[in-house]
Amino acid sequence: MDATETVEYVRRLSSFEVTLETGKRYTLVLPMIERLMSFGSVPLPILNAAGKAEGNGKAEGLTEESLETARSMIEFYDLLLAEGIVGIDGEPVSMTVEAVKYIPPDEREELLEYLKREKDPTPASP
Repeated sequence: MDATETVEYVRRLSSFEVTLETGKRYTLVLPMIERLMSFGSVPLPILNAAGKAEGNGKAEGLTEESLETARSMIEFYDLLLAEGIVGIDGEPVSMTVEAVKYIPPDEREELLEYLKREKDPTPASP
């Protein structure tokens, strides 16, 4: 097996398929968030916000800092989707940040639940 075949083989082993509530099937791999962080792919405001998170449940007014954090979060989620989606309806794809902008919002949210490890891709046992 040459290097290209090995990469494809390992990618297949680490991927899983989910069927969203919309019926669309996506093949995903869980991106290594630490790798994204270490190579500067996670926007600095996201890292800063994660460090400051207090979780007091109080809504704060919109500030330039909070808007910048929100923009950075969207940028990070776009990157997470681009890195994590490797197939759509059984077809292999090479996603880009530009391409993920066209994913419908309901599918985007559900995909992010899987990629952020908030939703388990394995079906529940009876």
